Amino acid sequence: MKKELKRILGASFLTIAFSFIGNTSALAQTCATPPTCESLGYTLTASQCTGRTVLKCPLDTSKIFCVSAAEAGETTECSNVGDILYSDMSCSTAPISGKVAIGVVASPTRGLAIALEEGMA
Repeated sequence: MKKELKRILGASFLTIAFSFIGNTSALAQTCATPPTCESLGYTLTASQCTGRTVLKCPLDTSKIFCVSAAEAGETTECSNVGDILYSDMSCSTAPISGKVAIGVVASPTRGLAIALEEGMA
């Protein structure tokens, strides 16, 4: 009788175990397609983002995202009185983190800026 009870319990456990395994194959069929780098906004290359903070796509590290100069409020020409002049000779209307400000534009037409520290050329 004990042998028969062991067989019944063993068969029950095997049946339960295989019923769980069968459900995992159904779950695997419901996977979604991952997004592409382009659909996430990673559309630029390293040469297009020189000197800027970049984010690389985790799926393809050759695809990069960075904020453009226009989006950052940055220009290569200092065209407004009061623009901030940075050490890389770029300008912006608002502070940019990670850049070193060296002056404030006084006359954009004459290329004059007021230095933030004495002795700066």
